[in-house]
Amino acid sequence: MPPDRGEIRLWDTEFKGFLVRVWPSGRKSFCVRYRRTRTPELYTIGTFGSPWTTQSARARGSDIILRYADSHKPARDRKLGHAMTISELCDRYLTEGPLMKVGKRASSWSLDVGNLKHHVQPLIGKRIVADLKRSDFAHMVRDITDGVTAGDFRTKKQGMAHVRGGENCAARALSTVRTMLNWAIAQDLLTDNPTKGISLPKQPLRERFLSDEEAKQLFATLDAGVQDHSVNPQHADLIRLLLLTGARKTELMGLRWDEVETARKPQDPARSRNKAGVRLDAKGRQVATRPAPQQRGIRRPRPLRAALPAPGSTGQFQESRTLCPRCQNSEPGPIIP
Repeated sequence: MPPDRGEIRLWDTEFKGFLVRVWPSGRKSFCVRYRRTRTPELYTIGTFGSPWTTQSARARGSDIILRYADSHKPARDRKLGHAMTISELCDRYLTEGPLMKVGKRASSWSLDVGNLKHHVQPLIGKRIVADLKRSDFAHMVRDITDGVTAGDFRTKKQGMAHVRGGENCAARALSTVRTMLNWAIAQDLLTDNPTKGISLPKQPLRERFLSDEEAKQLFATLDAGVQDHSVNPQHADLIRLLLLTGARKTELMGLRWDEVETARKPQDPARSRNKAGVRLDAKGRQVATRPAPQQRGIRRPRPLRAALPAPGSTGQFQESRTLCPRCQNSEPGPIIP
C-alpha cells in the first residue's frame, strides 16, 4: 500500500543495495545504493512498469555495482552526459558555447544553429550520445547528402528557412557536430569523439577571375541597366564594390560609413564581418579595406549611417534574390551577358 505522506523504501533481502521507492501517488522507482566514499550515492534505475520489471531492474542494478567496482561513478556519469541525448547536447552547446568561445562570431553561431536544428536533431536528436558510433554519423551524412532533411520550414512569424541537402551541406553539418563533440569532451561530458575518421570527398575549388575586358563590359552593363531602370542602383553599387575590393558579400551588405576609409578618417570594417582582420602593406601600415565613396561615384547621404541603405532609406542593405529582371527566367551561365 502507498504511504499517506512522504515515501517508503522497500529493500531487497537478497540483493544488497537494491530497493524500491514508493510515493503516496502510487509511483514506484527501482534504485540501487552504493558507497564509494563516506557518503552513499543513490542511482535511480527507472519507474516500475514498461520497460522495467523487477528482474530487469535487478540486472541493471547488478551492472551498476560492477561499474562501481571498476572505479566508475554511475550517478556522476549520468550527470556528465552519458544519458544525454543529441538534442539535449545541441541545446546545451548553443546555450553555453557562446559564453565560453567568445572569439567565435555571431554569424558562425547562426550557421551552427541551422546545421544542428535542421539536419542533426531531426535525424539523430533522440539518440543517446554515449550510444552513438561512427557508423551512425556516417549514415547521418549520407541522409543529408541524399536530401532527407531538405524542405521549407517556418522559423519566425514571417520567416522561412529553405533547407537543402547535398555534399556541401553534409560536410558543414558534420563539421558542426565534430566541433560540438570536441566541446563536450572539453567540458568532461564525453570521453571520445566518434566522428573522427569520417572522411568526405573533397570539393573542387571553384574560382572565377574576370579579365580586364570582362570587367569593363560588366561595368558598362551595370551603367546601362541603371540608366534604363532594369538594374537597381544599389545592386549595381554592391557589384562594383565586390569587384573592386574583393570583399565578401555580407561585409559590404552591412557596411557603415564609419567603417569606410576616407582621406581624413581611415577606418576598418567591424571584425564581426571582416574575417581577415586588419590589412597592412609591405611597410606595416594600415591600408584601405574599402574604397572612398567619392572615388567610386557613390553618393554619400550624410544623415544615413549605412553605406548601402535599404530601399526605404533606413537600415542597411537587404539582399534581393534577383539582381536584374532580365535574368529572372534565364538559365545559369556566364557572369557577362
